[in-house]
Amino acid sequence: MRPYLIDLGLFRIPSYGILFAGGVLLAWIWFTRRARSMDLPEEKAFNLAFYSLLGGIVGAKLLLILIDWRDYLAD
Repeated sequence: MRPYLIDLGLFRIPSYGILFAGGVLLAWIWFTRRARSMDLPEEKAFNLAFYSLLGGIVGAKLLLILIDWRDYLAD
């Protein structure tokens, strides 16, 4: 995988960021459409998707700190 999709010197667009954002957006769209097709409240499905994403990002960062705590204490 290329580290940057676009590299114009000072302006770079990383591949990982685009793929992550695209995956989140597609999952969010699928989740809200699925909730709508099951006659569930769309606002609650939207909130659940948002807080799940937020919890996943925060949890991943906390796990990274827990695993590499020596590096964080060294800084």
